Amino acid sequence: MPIPPPERYIKSNLTREQREEQLAIVYGVTVNQLSHEEIERMRQIVQQHDGERKPMQIVDLNNPPKEPYRFQEFPMMVYDLTHSAPGHVVSKLVHSEVELQASLEKGWTKQAPAFSDERIEPLSASYQAEASRIDRQIEAANQAKRGRARQAEVA
Repeated sequence: MPIPPPERYIKSNLTREQREEQLAIVYGVTVNQLSHEEIERMRQIVQQHDGERKPMQIVDLNNPPKEPYRFQEFPMMVYDLTHSAPGHVVSKLVHSEVELQASLEKGWTKQAPAFSDERIEPLSASYQAEASRIDRQIEAANQAKRGRARQAEVA
């Protein structure tokens, strides 16, 4: 059903009191059903309730309160050293002491593999020459920086 345009609205012929009475009937409330004493008693109950509540705590949403760290042994990461390689570590999570013991019996360990950052195979001659040249440039820049720092101390 289309909504009629505003000029076709029919103004209610009910008075303000009649409208309030009709709304009270619709919502199941009768107007002025409470005495002055009952209203004052309700106000006292509300004030008592408000006094018992904790004060309102303001929380910054950008920096919410954080729980302090509490150590938990599980879940724990265990590692398979036989199948791990540099760049590829085989690991899994265990969630209980029983799972941990079963994994340890199967050859997993608590210690992570310690791979070094050094290359195993040597650099080719051209790469070695380039690395040496870059090392010399870095050392020269560091010496120049130290020289400027000494001059600044003297001045």
